[in-house]
Amino acid sequence: SSCSNVITPISHRISPSFQRRASTAPSLPDVEARRWKLGEILWEMGVITLEQLEDALEVQRQNPQAKIGTILQDKGFASPEAVAQAVALRARTEYVEVDAQSIAPDVASLIPARLAAFHKCIPIRADDETVTLAMANALDIVAIEDVERVSKRRVEPVVATEPRILAVIEQVYERGAPTRG
Repeated sequence: SSCSNVITPISHRISPSFQRRASTAPSLPDVEARRWKLGEILWEMGVITLEQLEDALEVQRQNPQAKIGTILQDKGFASPEAVAQAVALRARTEYVEVDAQSIAPDVASLIPARLAAFHKCIPIRADDETVTLAMANALDIVAIEDVERVSKRRVEPVVATEPRILAVIEQVYERGAPTRG
């Protein structure tokens, strides 16, 4: 069964040159051949100013474990949605808005609630070979490998906001056994 209404594509406000660079796989044609940093992507999208990025990077220098996306959100410089869109661009996948009612119980049951909560992810679609997994961090290899092992399917990661994923996990797994199709 397909749940096409699970995914809501979001158009990114980014320059055409960045769009071309971001869509090239496997690596962005950067002089240093490195992955774009989240702060750079948010700046390129027009979400934050260079001053805001510098401010956040200064906080990160003082607290190296802090994630730049979290710092920017805590300071009110970027919304969870903007950060999730930037994470999706960085991971070369799509940003989705997950909805509990659109997730079939048999899809949710591919992984236990405990695993979904631990990795902050939720399966939103599946077929016999693949499971589309909404994640706060689509580059979390450990989460992807855990879900592949448990679901016995290849994971196709997509990005959603962490607060939304956690809310949907609560709604979907609290719903329990299939009550409606």
